[in-house]
Amino acid sequence: MSYLGVYDRTIFYNPASKYCIISVKTSDQSIPQQARSAYKHRDHLIRFVAVGYELPRTDKVSMRLDGEWQNGKHGYQLQVQQCEEIVPQTKDGVQGYLSSRLIKGVGEKTAELIVGRFGADALKVLENEPERLLEIRGITPAKLEAVFS
Repeated sequence: MSYLGVYDRTIFYNPASKYCIISVKTSDQSIPQQARSAYKHRDHLIRFVAVGYELPRTDKVSMRLDGEWQNGKHGYQLQVQQCEEIVPQTKDGVQGYLSSRLIKGVGEKTAELIVGRFGADALKVLENEPERLLEIRGITPAKLEAVFS
């Protein structure tokens, strides 16, 4: 079963293996009661724990998590088998995604330059025509190679 949510906080992260345990917030009422955090939050969203490899640790994207619920040593958790990032298709959403450090070598300044040049189509350019990034002042062939290697 799939669950749609947004990153809330990191509980554990191993940089060597990319294994992480995160808290996810959602309005999805199908989250099992025993998996829900007992703490109440002002936003009234449901929080639950998801475990897996290379899970997004930024609230700039939504995520669709597929997996199975398991009752482990630390409670009821979603063991993630597949995670799909859902990037908002607005200029602000794309810039937030790019500046979130999910793409190696792209930080806030570079994200601002990319979105300033290509707008909401920046992700399409990155995926289909990455060589067009050379149109941006400050992006050299070496930096382009580093981002996409």
